Amino acid sequence: MRKLMKNKLKSLLVLSTVAFPFAYLVSCGVANNQKDINPSEQNNQQSDFQKNKSDSKANELKAKKMEQTKEKLDNAKSALLQNLSPEGFKNFSDAVSSIDSSINLKNALAALKSSLEQSNYSNNQTINLILNSFDQFFEPKEEKKDNHQQAHKPVEISQDRINEYVKQLDAIKPKGQNRAKFSEDGKRVVEDQYKYDNPKEDLDYFNATFGGGVGTVISSQGNPDGLTSWDPNNTKQFPDELNQKAKAENQPLPANAWFRGFSTPDGNGKIHIPTSVRVPTTPALQVLSDGRIFGSPGEYGLPRVIPNDKYKKLINSAVSIAISNGHVWDKIVDKDTGEERASREEYQKGNTKRVDAYVEPDQVIHRHDNFKGTFNIIDYKLTNDGSYPLTWYFITNAHVANSLQVDHDKGDGVYGRDESVFNTYNRQYNTDRLAFFKLKPNVDEKTVIPFAQNKDFFYDTLDIKVRDKSGTPNNNQNYNSNNAIILGNNNQPIQDNLNARTIVIGTDPFKTKIGDFTNQSLWKDKQEFMDFAVVEITFDNEAQAKTITGKWYEEHKNKDDHKNDKTNIANTITSDLNLLDKTQYDNFGKNQLYSLGYPSSKFEQKSGTLDQLKRDYTGKEDEFDTLISYSLSPTVNKPTDLYYKTRSQDKSVLEKFKDGGDLSWSRSFRSFVNLPGVNDLFITTPYISNGTIKIRKYNSTTHKFEETPYIFWGLGTNLSNMSGGTGMSGSGVYYKDKLYSLVFASDDRAATNISLNVRSYGHNYNNYYGSYNLPKYDLIYGDGTTNGAGQQKKSYFDAMQKLSQSTHTNYKGIKTYLFPNGFDENQRIDVFKK
Repeated sequence: MRKLMKNKLKSLLVLSTVAFPFAYLVSCGVANNQKDINPSEQNNQQSDFQKNKSDSKANELKAKKMEQTKEKLDNAKSALLQNLSPEGFKNFSDAVSSIDSSINLKNALAALKSSLEQSNYSNNQTINLILNSFDQFFEPKEEKKDNHQQAHKPVEISQDRINEYVKQLDAIKPKGQNRAKFSEDGKRVVEDQYKYDNPKEDLDYFNATFGGGVGTVISSQGNPDGLTSWDPNNTKQFPDELNQKAKAENQPLPANAWFRGFSTPDGNGKIHIPTSVRVPTTPALQVLSDGRIFGSPGEYGLPRVIPNDKYKKLINSAVSIAISNGHVWDKIVDKDTGEERASREEYQKGNTKRVDAYVEPDQVIHRHDNFKGTFNIIDYKLTNDGSYPLTWYFITNAHVANSLQVDHDKGDGVYGRDESVFNTYNRQYNTDRLAFFKLKPNVDEKTVIPFAQNKDFFYDTLDIKVRDKSGTPNNNQNYNSNNAIILGNNNQPIQDNLNARTIVIGTDPFKTKIGDFTNQSLWKDKQEFMDFAVVEITFDNEAQAKTITGKWYEEHKNKDDHKNDKTNIANTITSDLNLLDKTQYDNFGKNQLYSLGYPSSKFEQKSGTLDQLKRDYTGKEDEFDTLISYSLSPTVNKPTDLYYKTRSQDKSVLEKFKDGGDLSWSRSFRSFVNLPGVNDLFITTPYISNGTIKIRKYNSTTHKFEETPYIFWGLGTNLSNMSGGTGMSGSGVYYKDKLYSLVFASDDRAATNISLNVRSYGHNYNNYYGSYNLPKYDLIYGDGTTNGAGQQKKSYFDAMQKLSQSTHTNYKGIKTYLFPNGFDENQRIDVFKK
């Protein structure tokens, strides 16, 4: 997950802010490891760091304390919004009071409690005013010349101030329909979404009601794509003729799309891709006449509770994966000369940069980085003797599989990786181990599941060393009886039968290129990217395989829906749901999408679901932080507040535990205006955070890793109540037991996640975006054209077909559960055939 730097935007009444970061990739992020300076270099650098040590250290401690205070306060506010109840208020009161016991919060807490009671614990504008006012208590205290601290002036929460605030908000509050609505016969009702679409007012209202947002989003590596800062005044006027055409194609009015940072028509038959960092986003908010607000930032999902039997079924297919690679240290060098410079002051001034610092093959690398995501079982290799299968196939995100660095991974442009990422000079940097983690299938429904410290009862775990069949390790590291690392022969050949392989990855998946649709120099040389991959894992034995796949195997082995029956297209693993079809959208029932993922437990600090546990660790905060940093929280797409209601017998609560989740109505990721929750990723999300998605590759000349940038592509669906964060990438979204999409990003500020549809039926924009049209594809079966004659190059079937025809002898004549007759061309299934 990319690191985000948050800059405040002034709210309508210059209120204090609650920052909710913009969308980020939700898998990777190096768990628990930050970039460090190589210890072997530290002695030479310490003398420089001693300069101005006292002032620098004091400022650093002060900044760190401010950051920690803000994080605690933001988490407390977010947790209260997720649990508006007497218990939620008590948790908030305890949390903010513990931040600084010297501050008198009595009046502010009384005002907040009174407003909550008057609203019957429903969110409204008054509550948000009071809630945001708490920031002013914790602002840095100015110091007098005699160094004595000056006390804060009390924050007044007067009725006059509240009335003025509400009056100004009423003028810009979201209007029209902003939430899903259904007719008496169960059909979706979507009122005209153009009438009240005003992105600037949406942003102003959000900033005033919930606090400021993100002005500039950069990563720890700077801004490699050369993007400009987002400017809210950088608006653009378009001719009315184009507005009318936009409406005819159900696309956002171009001026609104421009403000939101979408791709827009350039007026010359091409498409204009944004060139600034991502725009601050907004959730879908419905404001009633009495000031109550439905919707809020956050909506992280329901952690550690399985609501019903349909979600319990997903336990069989969803698996957490952690990919362990050798850690690449870094060092600080002069930006211009490349010479090493360790001065912290120079680094803070921007005169230096961090670069990778590699070690030689004979130096042991003791530290590893863990990249986490979610795998979904889709297939397995049939055995000749009918024994339990050991080779299995998992679908996930490409940016998760990006971390799988194994030998023999380079393919032919259809199977494998387009560019090898295997480090041949020092194999220790490659993938060492794979750690699998999943819920046991017998966990009870509607019961809070503990953390991983009780893993033996609630979770199945498995750790696999990546190696070939002869035992040669992929990363040249073995262990002795004392668990000490022993290096092998760095040049010993690794056989082409490793127990882990990338079958297909979504880089450059079509025959088209970005330059076909835009003339922009910044983008025209980039390639498309669909965030999916299929990974092959071969377990050592039947016991290992059954630990991870046993229930899925039992569930599917007697079914006939895997048979290659071309006359029955419904018997495929991918969903045929097409929400771009207006009739299907109208008849798409409420809460029909199901997803289970394994994000890091850290997001639960914002969801409020850790409040009781945190109290149990009073005085042991370091232990608490370690616990949640290393734990995972199986999470589903249901409202967070159900976490507190697992024992409720209230009929309305019991009703909420039924079924699945629904579409997000946030306009920040919606390109089909009157189809909320559906979007073309190339239009709404060509990139996330500070730029393009980067896929790693290895440069055999420099012996270093490099990155290739790509542009997001494909049909997307946005879900509500599923924005947990790191580790959730790759989570499958299911409709009627069929794989519908893959979660690849989330935005807790907009209260949405973004998923890539596994199948797209395509969409013709009738030249609105020049020659660009949303492509037709299926990630498992391909676009149905013979011998890959269509535009789609990559799919699971096409990759396996190419492998079976390649020099990789392990795939000759291969047959699988989904394709029991093999991968010859006459076995291709056209899922688009009516």
